[in-house]
Amino acid sequence: MGRLQVRYIFVGSTGAIADVIKYVARRGHQVIVFDNTREGVEELEAELGVTGAVVDLLNLQDLERFGFSKADVVVVGHKYNSINVALAAYAKQVGIPKIVVVTANRELASVIKALGLANDVVVVNEVVSRAVVSSIYGAISVDLTGDLVILVLRPSALRDYVGRSVGELEEDLEVEVLKVVGSDGVAVSPSDDRVIREGETLVALASRSALEKLMT
Repeated sequence: MGRLQVRYIFVGSTGAIADVIKYVARRGHQVIVFDNTREGVEELEAELGVTGAVVDLLNLQDLERFGFSKADVVVVGHKYNSINVALAAYAKQVGIPKIVVVTANRELASVIKALGLANDVVVVNEVVSRAVVSSIYGAISVDLTGDLVILVLRPSALRDYVGRSVGELEEDLEVEVLKVVGSDGVAVSPSDDRVIREGETLVALASRSALEKLMT
């Protein structure tokens, strides 16, 4: 089953967020990188062929010249937290389906969560790139052995599979589903013909290659 190209907008182009931009762009998605300085943007344009937008980040007309409000996912990780808050709020106002904020400030993260300005807030640490990627794709992996991982597929990762069987998902993603957890928190061991429902979370055993397939 082919996956639709997703339109990503990133705010900020240096530091940890640059690794996430590279990860997403190399998987064929449409990527636009906004920043108010050229250095990081030009480097990403040259390396990945992404669209760079060096603009006044608080000028909404500048943002909309590049179709900010048409994004499927907005990841805000600028070095200035005032910009992060403002653009997360704007993204929410225009109805962006998925908003992720990356910040080094735990207090700010708490405020953003309390105000409901983002679907996820990632506090920068040594595993920030992996955390942001997990947030974007709705999948969390836990290392099990050298080539095996336990994969937790949250509802946002299962939109394409609602109404389809567990067996279809296993064949498509090359995973083995161990448990299905309902929105009520009850976990069951599913049969292959068990239909996946809205709001459910799946716990699966997967190879690293299967994990890569999911995140493309």
